[in-house]
Amino acid sequence: MILKKMKKRFGALALSKDFVKVEQIIEALTIQVRENIEEKKNRPIGEILLQLGYINSQEIKELLEPRFEQRFGEVAVSKGFITLGHLVQAMTTQVHEEAKSGDHRLLGEILIDLGFMTASQVNEVLNDMKR
Repeated sequence: MILKKMKKRFGALALSKDFVKVEQIIEALTIQVRENIEEKKNRPIGEILLQLGYINSQEIKELLEPRFEQRFGEVAVSKGFITLGHLVQAMTTQVHEEAKSGDHRLLGEILIDLGFMTASQVNEVLNDMKR
């Protein structure tokens, strides 16, 4: 399945600028996903990295872009297609791959490769996100 490549996310940009390490991004993403799903919070990854002491406010200003779209993983979990654990595993894979190769693979593609979602489920999530 071929999905259109999207702009890099905040964490990936911070990683590419060597502001943070892979393990720090994974820790922050795990916190973010858990809060999004369990507590209905929607804290930006930059705020979490700042709170953890992994990034400073100047680095955040350098990387910050407005983000208004719903996140793919949140929609997939809310629709019951994947679990929080599946999402964290896919995000971990995404961060490791990007750190190793510099390529940003979309979560939908990773979730299909891991066998957690079907192509039709990915398309349904993408269609919901466009509404």
